[in-house]
Amino acid sequence: MVEPAMEAEIPTLSLPIEGIFIFFLGTLQAAKRDILLKKISTWQLYSRLTSAVELPWSINIGDLLNASWPLADQTRCDTWLSQHIFESAAPALNTSQHHTNSSALHNIYYTGDLQPWPGFVDAVRTFHESRTWRQQTLGFMIEARDLYAYGNVELGDEHGVQGRFQRFFGDVLNTIFESQSTTEENIDLRFADFKCVQSAYPGTPDVILKDSKHALKIVGELKVPWISEHQIEPRIRYAKRLRELLAQPIMYMKDLGCMYGFLSTYEETIFLRQVVDNNGVWRIEYSPVILSFTTYDKRMTTSPVVSVKQCFFYVGLPRSMR
Repeated sequence: MVEPAMEAEIPTLSLPIEGIFIFFLGTLQAAKRDILLKKISTWQLYSRLTSAVELPWSINIGDLLNASWPLADQTRCDTWLSQHIFESAAPALNTSQHHTNSSALHNIYYTGDLQPWPGFVDAVRTFHESRTWRQQTLGFMIEARDLYAYGNVELGDEHGVQGRFQRFFGDVLNTIFESQSTTEENIDLRFADFKCVQSAYPGTPDVILKDSKHALKIVGELKVPWISEHQIEPRIRYAKRLRELLAQPIMYMKDLGCMYGFLSTYEETIFLRQVVDNNGVWRIEYSPVILSFTTYDKRMTTSPVVSVKQCFFYVGLPRSMR
């Protein structure tokens, strides 16, 4: 007579603060193993709990298997959907007291027709409100200190700003583009480095958006926010200063044949588009300055506010999807 296989004794799960889970599955039944891995994955990848949550240093795996999720008695966990992430602000930068001090503006000046982008914010808001959102959970927001939700890296140059930009805009939006894609509506768009597209162009834009065939869609330039010459809002009221500031991304747009572009300091972002009117007159239009710390508030009627992520989604999608 063959004895039935015995399930291994359920061990203890160690939870270091860094979120590295050390556990032993042994010979757990497949169904229990799948449940366990799902719960651990959710905890590790989305919650990213720290000692501030005041969890014990170890948890019995049996308790975790039998617990409801999330563990309501330890912390409150909010579901984050694509729509909510679009509406949210970006974390603040952590700028060092020691950093670069010189302007990175190129010695070029845009002399062509430059006009405000009419109705930009209203168009972004209308698009956002009218869209049917796929209700796919992308993560959880824990009401505790989350090491991954803040700009913890101390910044001192443009490379640091670029890393933070791609972390909190590029990574997040790439995930949402994928989650909102369907068979009928494929959002074929990704943030990437310029070298990801084959080009003999001698310049190197800081950020691009491209499709799966590596065709360039949007080109962007980044500057550090602590240099006064880079700050967009103070310059937008002065034509000469604004033309100096926008000359580099406009040059990239024209040279590389991109209809859309942007300039960002992470804290401030301005969006650009090439337009040819009914009379065949070509011009560049620029959006209002969109601030990284703003969260979408549809209740504001006199001066609507939209988030940077909402703007990227609106500008990135082809007109047929708007």
